[in-house]
Amino acid sequence: MMSNDKGLVIKKVKEYKRKMCLSSWIINVRFDELPEEVLARTKTKSNYLEATITFNELMLVRFRMDQDLLDKTIMHELFHVIDSNKHRLYLDTVEVLISALRSSFNKRYSSANEQSATILSTVYSEGLKSKWTLI
Repeated sequence: MMSNDKGLVIKKVKEYKRKMCLSSWIINVRFDELPEEVLARTKTKSNYLEATITFNELMLVRFRMDQDLLDKTIMHELFHVIDSNKHRLYLDTVEVLISALRSSFNKRYSSANEQSATILSTVYSEGLKSKWTLI
């Protein structure tokens, strides 16, 4: 009976994957014992368009008895897959901003360093002209 329940879940995931326009994604389905309150858990590798949905093995009988719960759980987990691209976009944006800030800081630092050297060399050469004694 357990393998029939797993087959039902896998079949439903394939069905919703198609309905939710995720055909370019590789969706792996696993079954494992998770904490009682966790129906399923999703991990994504959005760079590779790959996700793994792990269903709580202890919930398989309940899923068979409550198809609506199974459908909602699958949709919920697949929305994590859809949402993972937003997270990747966020990380890419942060990376670009940090790079831009670093570049701007480096340019300002170099410019300040150059200005400082120019001022010091001017003061030094003026001091030599005035015959100041520099310590």
